[in-house]
Amino acid sequence: MKNSNSKYLLAALMMLSATAKAWNITVYASDGCPDTDDPAYYNGDDNLGCTENTAQHRCFILENMGDCWVSFYDSEDQCNGGGPQGDYGSVDEDQPISPDYNWDWYEIWGC
Repeated sequence: MKNSNSKYLLAALMMLSATAKAWNITVYASDGCPDTDDPAYYNGDDNLGCTENTAQHRCFILENMGDCWVSFYDSEDQCNGGGPQGDYGSVDEDQPISPDYNWDWYEIWGC
């Protein structure tokens, strides 16, 4: 019986570590991330190269970033070779952030 419980515990811990690595970005069309918006959800569990933010965007909330960082860029060219408009990580989680710059592109790194 003890061996059987150990297998279940190990499986549960492996699932927990896999889900703990997942990053989530919720993007809102209005400043302040109001609950009335119909948000867009971006998520993953690893690095992500330059990606266009196609949703209407004025505010975002980060969750479960772990070691991952998100960098926002004004354009695809800037994302592929320029400096980011802003970088955010786990220290910025669970709070509405409304940047005062264009952030039409993003990438996830450091995962």
